[in-house]
Amino acid sequence: MPTQTAVIVGTGSGLGAALARRFAAAGFNLALSARNADRLAPLVKELEGMGVKARAFGVDATDEAGMKGLFADAETLGPVAVAIHNVNGRVVKDVLDLSTAEFESQWRAICLGGFLTGREATRLMAPAVPRAAGAPRAAPRHGAARPGRSSGRPDRVAGRARSR
Repeated sequence: MPTQTAVIVGTGSGLGAALARRFAAAGFNLALSARNADRLAPLVKELEGMGVKARAFGVDATDEAGMKGLFADAETLGPVAVAIHNVNGRVVKDVLDLSTAEFESQWRAICLGGFLTGREATRLMAPAVPRAAGAPRAAPRHGAARPGRSSGRPDRVAGRARSR
């Protein structure tokens, strides 16, 4: 089996770098992305010193075409087995001082970027299992999608028994 690849979207000097080191220690190749790939050069060198392949990609997590390209390029390192969305688009300020533009920027980076990461990872990682025409890739089970029925049992809500 070829060496598997971990994709880390939003790799920085903190958690993203720590995750990359952890996966490299476990033998995974790494596809690391950040808006500025040049910042990742020292980390890529460090990971390669651990005996794995590592590449840095300059991708904005909200760029749909860029994310598609990232995952296609990641596959050249080995089959993608792990995808992590670690983007931090937060602005630290009082909510009353937060502008709509700042909020939308955070939403795009964290939510839209997370969606694009998950979708492109799913394209590569989901097994090629035939499914009925029109069936969703993931469907709720045991009525879990209905409010108040998280366990599928009418007497349980969110894992706790209802009081009678």
